[in-house]
Amino acid sequence: MISGAVPGDKIEVNFEITKGKGIAFGKLISILVPSEHRIPHPCDHYSAGCRGSLFGAYDYTEGLTLKRNHLINALKRIGKLEEPVVNKILPSPEKWNYRDRLEFQLQIESDQLRIGFVSSDTVIPIKNCCLGVKSIQSSLQRMWEDIPQIKPNTQVEDFRILLRDNGKGESIAILFTKTESQEHLDIIRQLLKAGNFTGWEIRLVRNFDSRFFSSRLIDRFGDNSLHVEIGDNTIELQPLAFTQSNRSASGLLRRSVTDLIPDGGKLLDFYGGYGAFALEYLQNKTGSAVVLESSKPVVTSGRKFVKSKRLPIRFLQIDLSKLARRDIPAGQYDSAILDPPRNGLHKIVIDYLNTTGPRQVIYVSCHAAALARDLRELTGYIPDYFIPIDMFPNTSELETIAVLQRTDSE
Repeated sequence: MISGAVPGDKIEVNFEITKGKGIAFGKLISILVPSEHRIPHPCDHYSAGCRGSLFGAYDYTEGLTLKRNHLINALKRIGKLEEPVVNKILPSPEKWNYRDRLEFQLQIESDQLRIGFVSSDTVIPIKNCCLGVKSIQSSLQRMWEDIPQIKPNTQVEDFRILLRDNGKGESIAILFTKTESQEHLDIIRQLLKAGNFTGWEIRLVRNFDSRFFSSRLIDRFGDNSLHVEIGDNTIELQPLAFTQSNRSASGLLRRSVTDLIPDGGKLLDFYGGYGAFALEYLQNKTGSAVVLESSKPVVTSGRKFVKSKRLPIRFLQIDLSKLARRDIPAGQYDSAILDPPRNGLHKIVIDYLNTTGPRQVIYVSCHAAALARDLRELTGYIPDYFIPIDMFPNTSELETIAVLQRTDSE
């Protein structure tokens, strides 16, 4: 992995092996001969080593070709598929300033604050980000403008700060901390006030790896709710609820999935969150859906919304890592949607699908290797084709819809 280089470059580089991971990270020394597809990167932080938008220095169309080829290679090498049928990538409506959430490391040292991207244990200060939407950019810049006036005189401490657009063109913030030091919290509150957020929260965590699943609210201000439009309706969510980060392309993803489900069908939606796919489906077609989700606040929001709209959607709060057959409502389902975390499906979900899953499965994934691995384990199904969508322009990431059919279906 070489930050600052693009495919086709001839470069001079130093490599370092990351202990325990077996990964070689290269430090770019110089570009001897640039790739014919290299273009000027619009972000000032790219040359400093920020890896947030590596493909921003590469021709967009050529980048889509690379992403598609990477997906095909993963399906062949890991998934053991001989000739996977992969459609052309559907491009995002927006190529820059599309992300409605960005997370940074906030570091307090003895005499300064830094907000930035962590690279090789160094925080690269980020004063703007070409990936973020306007509301996030504005709050980030406001905080940086106020930083010179904040003079911390305390020990070094690291935090994580998540900036989100609330769906109304306004920004909110969630600050994760491992300390309840009043001195540190006073500095944080001053910084959050400078960001002019509609609302913010400060949450205490034991470690940052579990911040989105296990935290305790210790302070809040204003309105922190999120608002997501699905068709003509808007659902209100908690600030930590998972949503697609590219709002300009999220409708394209939902429609691409739900267009595959027959009208009048019974849908089983695994890792369903607030029911985005089920809601899209039942606003345009007849049928019913059961949504399986582990997060209680998200399930509560989904239930409240479908009750107000009288939609035939049932939410079940279930930890899918501990799924038991009795947890799945009885009945025959026509289709199942899988939209798991980046690491892929839990084994117990794979076992359920292989034994008694519906005829059609639609698997949505942002990680080609995890998708390919799970397809190899889903022995009860065979992939028909794949629909890639560029939900993450100017990065190496790619969203993929896999359309699967039971091997024993008529």
